[in-house]
Amino acid sequence: MSKLFNLGLFQKHIGANQPITAATIKLGNTKGRGSSTRIFNYCKQNSPDPSECINQFVNIEKKSIFNPPLNIYGTFFPLTDIPSSTITPSKLLTAYNVPVIPPNNVRQVIVTIISCINYSNIYSDLIHFCNVSNLPPPNGTNTIEIHNPYNKPPRVYDNNNNNNPMNRLIYETCLDVQACYTINPHAKIRLIISNSNTYQDLINIIIYSNNKNNFNPSINTDILSISYGVDDSNIASAVKQKLIKIQNFCSNIKTCYVCACGDSGLVPNWPATDPNILAVGATKLTLDQNNKRANESIWLYTGSGPSQIYPKLSYQPTNYNKRVVPDVCALGSHESTFLMTINGNYVGASGTSVSAPLVAGILSLLVQKRLNINPNAISLTTVQQTNGSFSTAIQIQPRLYAHSNYSKFFYDIKKLNGGKVCNANTCMYPGDGYDLVSGLGVIKDVTQFINDFQI
Repeated sequence: MSKLFNLGLFQKHIGANQPITAATIKLGNTKGRGSSTRIFNYCKQNSPDPSECINQFVNIEKKSIFNPPLNIYGTFFPLTDIPSSTITPSKLLTAYNVPVIPPNNVRQVIVTIISCINYSNIYSDLIHFCNVSNLPPPNGTNTIEIHNPYNKPPRVYDNNNNNNPMNRLIYETCLDVQACYTINPHAKIRLIISNSNTYQDLINIIIYSNNKNNFNPSINTDILSISYGVDDSNIASAVKQKLIKIQNFCSNIKTCYVCACGDSGLVPNWPATDPNILAVGATKLTLDQNNKRANESIWLYTGSGPSQIYPKLSYQPTNYNKRVVPDVCALGSHESTFLMTINGNYVGASGTSVSAPLVAGILSLLVQKRLNINPNAISLTTVQQTNGSFSTAIQIQPRLYAHSNYSKFFYDIKKLNGGKVCNANTCMYPGDGYDLVSGLGVIKDVTQFINDFQI
């Protein structure tokens, strides 16, 4: 079975969200591998409603969910026996020098997190997390606003069966919320629940989140964090690229899209490879006795490398003719796990599913400070400028890459720091400055970055 969807270290496989219909017959034999080509030719010649092509293709590409052992996605331990290498929220805030930026008589910055399960204890778990982490307590719907457009039933964590597949989805949801909240407890988190963990439903729920009229009050998402991913090569076919182009899902120029690069080593993940997304890799963080950064090195399994789909971006200083990920990195190694809680359990979490919501939280601090200074400030976005300069948004990636004070804002992960990234065939080491496996590196000092980064 080919590896497709990654959820942190949770490997998934694409599944269809609708049964195969009679309409499939005219598109070709659903059992043959050639049926994808037939669908593409049919859509090209007949130009039907895009949803018809999309649904038929997804159904033919149906796969089942793969459930890994428990220790793949998190290590459980008692609170009294937390490993010294585990990065607690207080340690992380100190190491990254994260400031506190509440809204100053203006609206809260909004961070959207995509989930695929309606976990009934998400709020009580966050309260517990705050209690053991010395973080400020959550404030009801001002902290978490749950949207369940598909009316997914509530689920609970099964303490008697850690290998229950529902537990893995709950793990991911709690991780995303708690990691983001650690960095910015004053943000409003929109937790939006998709219909399933499939390729198409991920696209559908992002499109849903792009429409501010789905929310009350109708305010655009500032930052959207995605911890799903699929091996970029698995969507490199002409059919899949056409389907992605039809939908243009990361398109709201009021939003910064942030996505985990995956946990398969030198294998870049989509949608992190999408040019409209800031791609995030993972690091191992080592602290000194004062909880300051002693060293930060690349994580062995962080997703990285050139896309097979998207062309090179002008601001990326690489010799590849394709888009390369990651753009930036943050904590995510299983050797320096992030402390989180699930239903009274303490978990050391790892993977780029830790890294992405941490970076989403950092960007939310930048947006909140801009709102505090000017409530009508031009929005930040990761959406590429295709028709000249936006008059209502500023694209952030070129400024991250082109900033003249690179060493001032980024901790450069290089070979001397230690670490390498591998796949089944080879390993690569980070180099000086921007490189293939660590991107720009890690934001060195979040307070300095928020205060001095010029946009």
